[in-house]
Amino acid sequence: MKNNNVKISDVLKVKDYIRRLYENSEEITIEYKSTHPRVNVKDVKVKITGVYRNFFTVKENKSHIVVEHTVMYVDIITGNFKICSDNQNI
Repeated sequence: MKNNNVKISDVLKVKDYIRRLYENSEEITIEYKSTHPRVNVKDVKVKITGVYRNFFTVKENKSHIVVEHTVMYVDIITGNFKICSDNQNI
């Protein structure tokens, strides 16, 4: 069985990393998967639009339609949300 314990220090590292990307206004490539609602997004360029206490938001432009996703920091730790365009480790 998979261990689902998440350390606060890991969440803070991810939050700091996301905040740096946000402050540098970098566009990132992501992969995101969810079961409720069923979403499977791969190789999509997004821009981070907000960094908050427990989550951050990203905006995707698809064919003149803006789609905004809300992502919890824990989603990065659990692997449901991946930043693909970056060569650095969190």
